Amino acid sequence: MTLWRKNISDYREALSQSLEGECQQNSKPHKLANRPQSQWKKPKFGTIKMNTDAAWCRSSLRAGVGWVGRDFAGLLQTAGRSGSGFCHSAAAAEACAIRSALLACIDNGFNNVVIESDALVIIQMLKKESTQDYSIECILGDIEILVQRFCDVFVYA
Repeated sequence: MTLWRKNISDYREALSQSLEGECQQNSKPHKLANRPQSQWKKPKFGTIKMNTDAAWCRSSLRAGVGWVGRDFAGLLQTAGRSGSGFCHSAAAAEACAIRSALLACIDNGFNNVVIESDALVIIQMLKKESTQDYSIECILGDIEILVQRFCDVFVYA
């Protein structure tokens, strides 16, 4: 409970600081037109579903990333965040969120993983459905290497 309270306190402090400054959260850098609202769906048995997101400040280039991992019953298995990174774009921050989630899965010994992100363009790059943005080539390369450490990984937006 103490850790949870500290996380909430840190979140509220960061939120109030961002509202005071000129930075705006850009957690959805690639807007999806007319995307229907859908409810979170549980992964299949034995699989962890990691939901990722990022926020990025254009003026300071600071980024914050977060992830939540739930099992087939919808129970929380892992969660984390990092708010001390620097990224040159919102897309880079979203890719960093996916990379961080994969690292958390490795740390927790999860072998079957579903990654869900709202960054459709990043997902399309990872699936080789669109041209790779070479400004984030290193991050995407890290993700591709990390994916090889799992039995099964599915990535979607």
